[in-house]
Amino acid sequence: MLDFWAVIGDGSLSDAAAVSQRLGEIGKRLDGASPMAIVRFDGQLREYLFQLDRRPFAEIQVSVPGVGMLPQTEDHFLYARCACVLAGLREYHSVLQGRTGFET
Repeated sequence: MLDFWAVIGDGSLSDAAAVSQRLGEIGKRLDGASPMAIVRFDGQLREYLFQLDRRPFAEIQVSVPGVGMLPQTEDHFLYARCACVLAGLREYHSVLQGRTGFET
């Protein structure tokens, strides 16, 4: 059985290169997993994203270069929740417990 957070990893995602690297590592960890393990992983991902589906997070505005601050679209909000999970277990729990901002 796959350990969700071991597959996701942990650590700083300071730029696009770090995100790309993390996603590649996740792909390698999932490579060769059984179909049932992938289905379970997907179910866990859905649950973690659902736990972040909170109005205060959805109402955080985003900065659009050349335009300014705007409300998040549904896509922005999904991507922000994915980024929070991708940042790892510590960051995920920190956001849920209100210790760090979801917008960072």
